[in-house]
Amino acid sequence: MVVALSAPRLLERVGDRTVMLTGAALLPAALAGATALLFLPAGNGTWWWLLGLWFLLGAGNSTILTPSARLLRQASTEETRPYVFTAQFSLSHACYIVSYPLAGIVGAAAGLGPTSLALTILAIMGAVGAFLSWPRHDARATATKSLEHGDEQPAAPGSQSRR
Repeated sequence: MVVALSAPRLLERVGDRTVMLTGAALLPAALAGATALLFLPAGNGTWWWLLGLWFLLGAGNSTILTPSARLLRQASTEETRPYVFTAQFSLSHACYIVSYPLAGIVGAAAGLGPTSLALTILAIMGAVGAFLSWPRHDARATATKSLEHGDEQPAAPGSQSRR
């Protein structure tokens, strides 16, 4: 909740890419910490460490999810917006179809430590994919920034410009 409430100011200051990729880096790091704790014998402080990591996982998740609608709006036109949001919804649920059964099956068969390790590997793959697929200087982001003060959206790939 803290991240979601501070997101508008943070996004204005550093931008979508920085905020979202910070979350993408934070999630595997926090999961790796949880994995290490789950493989160690439980001690008196284990619960508090896991609670802190749970907070970091929530913060990392919020830094990715909170700006996502804004990012999708910027990357679409009025005509393509329903398709872009539908595609994002489908992709996110395809990821759930992989991760939820993975957590359940590995958790039932091997326990929490190996499950956390499997999900950490999945999170690392997702973070690497995010970093590689979102270049630092994106031409589409530049086009969107240049049109921020106008009333037109950038044209969809393959369509005629409205100018």
